[in-house]
Amino acid sequence: AIDNDDRILVGGGLEQLSWYVLDGADNFACAARGELRHDRQRGYHFVLFNDGQAHTLCSDDYFLPGDDYPNQQVRLRDPATGVEKTVETPCGIYPVLRVYYYHNPDLLTRPDDWRMTMIGDVADSFRPAPAGDGARGTSDQQDLYLDRQGQVHLLYYENRQPSREVWAGTGQDVANSRLYHAVGPPGGPFEHRCLGAFNGGRLVQTRDGRCHYLLTRGRRSAAESLWYCVGEAGDWARLSEPVPLDTGGPFWHLFVNAPRFGGHVEDGVDAYWHGPLGGDSNLVRYGQLTAG
Repeated sequence: AIDNDDRILVGGGLEQLSWYVLDGADNFACAARGELRHDRQRGYHFVLFNDGQAHTLCSDDYFLPGDDYPNQQVRLRDPATGVEKTVETPCGIYPVLRVYYYHNPDLLTRPDDWRMTMIGDVADSFRPAPAGDGARGTSDQQDLYLDRQGQVHLLYYENRQPSREVWAGTGQDVANSRLYHAVGPPGGPFEHRCLGAFNGGRLVQTRDGRCHYLLTRGRRSAAESLWYCVGEAGDWARLSEPVPLDTGGPFWHLFVNAPRFGGHVEDGVDAYWHGPLGGDSNLVRYGQLTAG
């Protein structure tokens, strides 16, 4: 993430949140670094840095081994020969049960002052072995955004349908997914609202102050459709009716021009995405949404 003073915050890791800040005013020399240990592995960090305040959004990312759990077969290509082979993984599951928001109000002055808020939680749906069969729901973070009024926005989804698969989402009906929008001041508290039966999304504020939502429907890594709605800043309970957008077919990741990683506030929304896992994942498409 990059702030208005040309400082870059890099954060990530699994067993810990490892981070460092590069100062653009000093030829991007490292201005600070640190780490925060987790009880269990957490990953896929979204990162935001603004006026010295640091924010990250992540979820569970640990492997729970056990012979009572399933395994999976993965197709891998040998980079030397180009030949594909099938690899059988150990028995075990990835219980992605919780979404976490971290906030440090003054990272450079108090680098250890991280506060955590649990945003999404489906842990009560988990039936671990040996007493249970490993079925559980799933939760996942989707976006982290700071609007021009200084409010923090978090997008995350939950699907509580029990699934015994290695990754619960592959055994769930996407119609049971619910995408949530949490908004509040830096550090919280947050108000949570359901956006509907979606499992992914991006949020962008345009120059006129309106907030635009790009909502995905379908399984992770192979979304089936993209939907759009818009609302006025501050009136988070009132959004337009979602309408479908043409993406040219199933897709994987969707990226937008967000200020947190160097984008500018514009009159419209620029986005690009690529094909689904197992399909044309090397095909990248670009789209521009004009705010009417």
